[in-house]
Amino acid sequence: MRITSRSNPRIRLARRLLRRRGREMSDRWLVEGVRPLEEALRHGTAVETLFVTDDALRQDRVAALVEAARQAGAVAYEVPAELLVEVSDAQTPQGVVGIVLAPTRSAALPADPNPWMLVVDRVQDPGNLGTLCRTALAASVTCVALLHGTVDPGNPKAIRASAGAVFGLPITQLSGEELVAQVKRQGIRLVTADLAGQRSIYDIDWTGPTALVVGNEAAGPSELLKDASDELVRIPMPGPAESLNVSVAAAVCLSEG
Repeated sequence: MRITSRSNPRIRLARRLLRRRGREMSDRWLVEGVRPLEEALRHGTAVETLFVTDDALRQDRVAALVEAARQAGAVAYEVPAELLVEVSDAQTPQGVVGIVLAPTRSAALPADPNPWMLVVDRVQDPGNLGTLCRTALAASVTCVALLHGTVDPGNPKAIRASAGAVFGLPITQLSGEELVAQVKRQGIRLVTADLAGQRSIYDIDWTGPTALVVGNEAAGPSELLKDASDELVRIPMPGPAESLNVSVAAAVCLSEG
């Protein structure tokens, strides 16, 4: 099937999904690129619609993706490249965009006998959030907790930066107060990375139920989380840099866990 009109209802829905309000109202995400869509399918996310250009369909990997999506129940539409641009926020569109049902997100931490969690406190940049999720998946994190004020994980830039990892992680969204209450109730140690940390990440024991907290790019973790932490840690930096990007700092800490 082919769509050529920008007023087509499916194209209009895709445009709405570029905005957070549109995603929240429809409970759907817009996913761009072959790898993120492959990961969505691999992790059982329901792909409803694909838009693909003629040029992209000539690529074996894209053709295989479209066939797999169709087998899973998706409807694929061929669209002109100029129309695909309207439902893309990428500087260089890859020729394939999908609409998927948003993964389930809970306000309660999952029950786990030995959790290894990443807590993201008010991170604003979608690229940073996506990279955090990608690193968390590689580090076998059992849950990513996004605190209120953090960028939407369904932001297309976050999905692309995660390379689809957002579909392979249990994601919880809750307030800082809710997080503190739940980790204390479940006996999970709260370890917060902060420039003011008194102990090096290399000097603490990372075994046992643990939640690593990383904070806002400019302000760092909230005072609530720092006060509630069992450990306030820092990354030793012998060079003259004052700080690390939040996603880099998280990767260094997660590699120790």
